[in-house]
Amino acid sequence: MPRVHFERENRTVQARVGENLWRLARKHDIKLSSGLRKWLHCRGRGFCGGCRVRIDGDAAATNERWTWEELRFADTDVRLACQCEVRGDLKVTTQP
Repeated sequence: MPRVHFERENRTVQARVGENLWRLARKHDIKLSSGLRKWLHCRGRGFCGGCRVRIDGDAAATNERWTWEELRFADTDVRLACQCEVRGDLKVTTQP
């Protein structure tokens, strides 16, 4: 099982292969958003950008970006947690 380490929270959790990073964080009470975005968000549909995270590690440890992520975060290691599937060990920085 892959391990996901959340840097700011200094917590490591186990994930199933293919598990959604946004749902994994919510399941373990890890806050991905702050301010009003805690309540006003797209509920994991990939439109608001409130669940931005920085992914460190092997690119093969996640699925490929979808078009909106490519346009918005080109040439960075920022992803939307709601669109990211865990496929291997990851280091994640929340609220980059």
